[in-house]
Amino acid sequence: MSFTNPTTPNLTDFAAFVYANGASSPVLPFGSMGTVAIDTSGNLTAATQSGTVSAGMALVGTGLIDTTYLSTYSPTSFTGTVSPVPSSAVSDATVAAWSPYLAWAFNQASGANLNPPPFLTPIIWVLATYNYGMHLLLKIAQDQPNQSFFQNLRTQFKLGSFLAGVLSNASDEGTGAAIVVADPFKNLSLGNLDLLKTPYGREYLAYIQSYGPTIVGVS
Repeated sequence: MSFTNPTTPNLTDFAAFVYANGASSPVLPFGSMGTVAIDTSGNLTAATQSGTVSAGMALVGTGLIDTTYLSTYSPTSFTGTVSPVPSSAVSDATVAAWSPYLAWAFNQASGANLNPPPFLTPIIWVLATYNYGMHLLLKIAQDQPNQSFFQNLRTQFKLGSFLAGVLSNASDEGTGAAIVVADPFKNLSLGNLDLLKTPYGREYLAYIQSYGPTIVGVS
């Protein structure tokens, strides 16, 4: 897959990452509106619509920030309101509309992820953010009617179960085995232990631990 901006995490490319990992419509509905106008009171009108557009969805487009949401919307008249209202009027924009779970997961991941040092290839940072966001999405997203994508993955990865630590020894009457626990695993927080449950969380931990042993919560 290709990103529109491979150097900086953004909601548009995060959505593409999520869809490439199996959560495309109808798992997470998405749509778009064309020739969109939004005034400084938050009133929206559009000339065209495709896909699924409904109240509560996150909007991304010309003149909008990643945390703009569709507060109300009429799919018959292509009109509604947005929040927060733009600081300046928007006109003739093409706007993407996505499930709000995408925005919530992305905003949390991008706020928590560490910016890369100058020598690190930016795409590593970008992919770390998207992998962390995907892990969070698996925890918070609710399935659409007649869908069970997120429920199945939460069951598969045991996201509803408690993880107290990393296994270091197991044995019975005839056999025994021990796994050496690497130092970075010994002081994981509850939140970071949870990240071990999914391949996306583990990818994020691999990135964050590359910063060295002094990173709080992952050393």
